[in-house]
Amino acid sequence: MARPISFDPNVALEEAIEVFWIKGYHNTSVEDIVETTGLNRHSLYVRFGNKLGLLKASLDRYNQRAAQSVQSICRLSLSVKDRMHRLLNLRERGNDDPTFSKVCERGCFAHCIGAELRESHPEFRNSMDEVGRAVETCILDLMREGQMTGEIRDDCPPEDLASVLVGVFMLPLVFNQESQRHAGFVSMLSVAS
Repeated sequence: MARPISFDPNVALEEAIEVFWIKGYHNTSVEDIVETTGLNRHSLYVRFGNKLGLLKASLDRYNQRAAQSVQSICRLSLSVKDRMHRLLNLRERGNDDPTFSKVCERGCFAHCIGAELRESHPEFRNSMDEVGRAVETCILDLMREGQMTGEIRDDCPPEDLASVLVGVFMLPLVFNQESQRHAGFVSMLSVAS
């Protein structure tokens, strides 16, 4: 008979994200994981296979949380312009989103891991894709909605406007730099008052 799981896998993943994010994959030992998460080695191997399996599960959790943060803003009952401001505020230090506030301090976890493992584990090269797709989809939907409501200029295809804004959103997160003020980008897309 299998032993019951004596740990909360969700808590363990959150703690694993922290240790991998701070130390990186190669500098994180199994002992670091055991100490940080409270997992014993047996539980780690049974649940996740190995350290790489735990990293994969951690990245999946991080990507899911980041995508949910973006999607929840896009679903708000606010003007398109206000939702775009809120999205861009995710890139500002001191924002109130638990995931993106850490991203602003440390850089994007998925990008950091993808960069660290690009040679040894090329399957992680595109680890930011899930978050990028969520951002791109939400922003494209906002551009289309804004053009329909007259909030966003309609002299450019919404895909082109969304592409610019996705780059503006992602770039500071990738390079772990304090973001530029975004009012100019939002007003560039808006219809003149």
